[in-house]
Amino acid sequence: MSGASTRLYVGRLAPDTPLPFQKPDLSNVQLITNALSSESCAKKGHKLTLQEVYEWLQNTYPWFSQNGRKTGRDWQSSIRHTLSLIHI
Repeated sequence: MSGASTRLYVGRLAPDTPLPFQKPDLSNVQLITNALSSESCAKKGHKLTLQEVYEWLQNTYPWFSQNGRKTGRDWQSSIRHTLSLIHI
């Protein structure tokens, strides 16, 4: 799932499409991979800064823009930690 588009099946959301403010059911590696595979990343030479990965997640999945350090859900640290472990 690219995460960038919402698919409809006969008037309802596709089974793998998260509700607007539901956390996507994807691992951090999958989320990062989706960001790096996105059209916006391709336009930037297939490179994104950490801040651009955060912004892509917030723009693609509303849950990320509604949750963060202020709400006790520090997903930014989790994404940053995952990036420190994977070799791209």
